[in-house]
Amino acid sequence: MVVLHGVFLGLIISVLIGPVFLLLVNTSIKYGFRAALVLELGIVLSDVSYILLAWYGLGNFMLNPVFHYWMGIIGGLLVFVFALSTLVSKNNPLEKDPEPLKASTMFGLGMKSFLLNSSNPSVIVFWFTTVGV
Repeated sequence: MVVLHGVFLGLIISVLIGPVFLLLVNTSIKYGFRAALVLELGIVLSDVSYILLAWYGLGNFMLNPVFHYWMGIIGGLLVFVFALSTLVSKNNPLEKDPEPLKASTMFGLGMKSFLLNSSNPSVIVFWFTTVGV
């Protein structure tokens, strides 16, 4: 049963398209395979750090039913606020021309991808939810 849950989660992850995925495609087209590999390593490092933080940081709390209750309320409120801000927002992301990525060094490129992935709130919510389940 655990394997089926893992396969299902893997299929969901494989179709998610976000800013990091688009940056990865853009980088691979502009700078080639090596730059895209360094970018992906920064993303993976960010994901692994959130997984470890969720696993070891929330392990004791997840056994408490009061924690589940409040996390459900807080999570529901966060989703409601994100949805409301999306509906109310008048920004059109297609009007802005994105800045080209400047890959001066491979380390800087990896750090950019690490920070971009780490600053995305949906990554935090996704990994903490996945580890919590």
